[in-house]
Amino acid sequence: VHAHLAEAHRFFCAVSCPVCGWRFRKEVNPRGRDPEFLKTYEREVRLVSTDLLLYHLAGEHEQEFLGAKPSHAEENVNGAGQ
Repeated sequence: VHAHLAEAHRFFCAVSCPVCGWRFRKEVNPRGRDPEFLKTYEREVRLVSTDLLLYHLAGEHEQEFLGAKPSHAEENVNGAGQ
């Protein structure tokens, strides 16, 4: 069954925002043109997906994050937490 699913069905990349629920879904390797695509480009697909989420967060939720307190690690690096 697993082999059939891998060969016969499409693969999608999906990203959702934990703040507002925005979702992005795109077919990866449309029409199955390259049977080795996912094996070859899995890392790049993951990186692009993460970038899309980061761009969304920066563009749509910038104000929510600007007011956030720095983490303890950042406080220690900046000397503010001592």
